[in-house]
Amino acid sequence: MNKTVLYLVLVVNFIVTGFFWWAGSSELFGLGGEGALKAFGRLFGLIGQLLILLELALVSRVPFIEKAISLDRRVQLHRFVGYGILSAFLMHPLLLSFGYDGGAGATNQFVSFILNWEDIFNALVALVIFIFVIIISIPVVRRKLRYDTWYFMHLLMYVALFLSFGHQTKSGDLVAGPALYYWLGLNFAVIGLFLAYRLLHPIYLYYQHRFVVDEVVAEGPNICSVYIKGQNLASFKYEAGQFASLIFLARGLWYHHPFSFSLPPGGDRLRFTMKALGDFTVQADKLKPGTKVLIDGPFGHFTTIFGYNTKYLLVAGGIGITPIRSLLEKLRKQNKDVKFIYGAKTEAELALKSEIDQLGASGEYVLSQEKKTGFGEGIIDLPKIKNLAPDFLERDIYICGPHLMTKNLRQSLALAGVPKNQIHFEEFSF
Repeated sequence: MNKTVLYLVLVVNFIVTGFFWWAGSSELFGLGGEGALKAFGRLFGLIGQLLILLELALVSRVPFIEKAISLDRRVQLHRFVGYGILSAFLMHPLLLSFGYDGGAGATNQFVSFILNWEDIFNALVALVIFIFVIIISIPVVRRKLRYDTWYFMHLLMYVALFLSFGHQTKSGDLVAGPALYYWLGLNFAVIGLFLAYRLLHPIYLYYQHRFVVDEVVAEGPNICSVYIKGQNLASFKYEAGQFASLIFLARGLWYHHPFSFSLPPGGDRLRFTMKALGDFTVQADKLKPGTKVLIDGPFGHFTTIFGYNTKYLLVAGGIGITPIRSLLEKLRKQNKDVKFIYGAKTEAELALKSEIDQLGASGEYVLSQEKKTGFGEGIIDLPKIKNLAPDFLERDIYICGPHLMTKNLRQSLALAGVPKNQIHFEEFSF
């Protein structure tokens, strides 16, 4: 299923919902301004719920959505849709309060809704939760939070979804007949897919492969690699450059966290290399062999499948080396023309450097806080890329690292004439 089909499904559902809204609310426009406010208030409520279902679909990890829409695009859509949800759910009670006030005032009518209408209080609590979650998801706020903190706060969204569901079918345009059946079917279909792939799929993979921690190896300051073994790993398919979401069944580590595969497929173990950046990862080096692991994946478009050329440039910053390391080995085994540039603060923080050296690829290491013979100095920028790969315009360029590095390089490469479809990136941000 490609993007066109997915977007078509989305548009059709908006049209069908609009049809049922018009069938139930069109007569309100004959009642003057107050009637129009009621009708549009209902419409914003329906739009808000459709956007919630879209959010669930975007994070559901359903394979045909994962393959059709890249991670960076889904993140952008997820953020944009979140703002749409907030706007729709603020307009919904505002317009209805003015539409029903009857001269008593919108504020009094709003209070009356809460006190006298069925399921309105639950819907209000849901609205407050939505506002809170969307505020902590604003980039400037989100980047000040640990991933762990943000993750658990984000789970409140599902509480809000549950609280608001009853309100949708107790009043308005979807209370009976085909409209109700359509609405229930749509909600149950999306929520069912969400539960199947977010909850049941990792359990299914575990019972197929019985993943457990094999060993944990220190790779540098606050960096370690977790090796995972299991049954019939040859049937667990993934591509170099992809990532998976892991749950270690150990105290404090039992929730999803994304990590890239730092070895290409084909071995007798999986490996994920991680840096201690939050409450989750600071405990990774304490994992004990035999710890059970739920793995959900693989995910991501950061692979050579989406490349356009036969030459490659791989760019890594910090712990962003993990998918780059995997890609580099794959491309070297295929005798591809590949170069790399890898930056870190100090030489000690160049995780997996010895492995990269053994692969024998042409490349450069760059240190931003240390001066050493044989290493570049400063940050990875366009001049360094041009110096390493003068033919960079002819290469597919893969970038993985901190947000600011990725952003600046993407802009510089685009201005230098690199086509957008030759720039592949994955950011370690949430």
